[in-house]
This record gives sequence, C-alpha cells and structure tokens, in this order.
Amino acid sequence: MLYDGTCRFCVAQVVRLRRLMRDRVAFESAYADGVRARFPMVPQTGMLGEMKFVDADGRLYGGAAAIAQAFIVSGGLLGLGAHAYHLPPVRWVADRAYRAAAARRMRLKQTCVDESCNL
Repeated sequence: MLYDGTCRFCVAQVVRLRRLMRDRVAFESAYADGVRARFPMVPQTGMLGEMKFVDADGRLYGGAAAIAQAFIVSGGLLGLGAHAYHLPPVRWVADRAYRAAAARRMRLKQTCVDESCNL
C-alpha cells in the first residue's frame, strides 16, 4: 500500500490500517526515495491523490478500492467483509466517503509536512 508519508492524516490512517490488517500488508510512503521506481504501474511524478494498492500480480487499485483490496488480501473477518465493496451501493458510498475525506484531509489533521495535502 502506497500512501502520502508527508501527510499527518494519511500517516494516522496507515497506523490504524496496519493494526487492523495485522501487518499482513506492507505500507510505504510513495514519496520515499526509490519507492515509485519499484512500482512502474504507479504514476512516477506528481501527487498520488489517493492511497494506492499494488497486489502480487501487479494490479493497481486506488482510493477506497485500494483499502478494500488490501483488507481482502489481509484476510480475516474484515477481509471477508471487504468483499462487500464490490456491491454497487457499497462501492458508491465508499468511493464518495473516501474522496470527501481526502479532500478535507488538511483540515482533519491540521497540517502536512509540505504542501502535498493541497489537492
């Protein structure tokens, strides 16, 4: 899972997700040296705009889909429940909720280390 390691809100969410996924999913800041080069399917420049999940087959997921897929891969009861994301009404709500939180992340955690929270 790639995320914005310069954003306090994003880092706080990763702490929660890592715990919920029982460390079965690797998390890396997309802006750390060399990270994007290892994932050619991820945009190589600019802001990601959302969390990205790359599965073992190299498929790329973004936003709420990335979180759902990461939970599915991590297994357990939450992974089983994450399959509900693929139902149209659930996907619609989850995608909109993710975009709303992403658009307001600067206000939700006050500041970023740099200007990366300015979407």
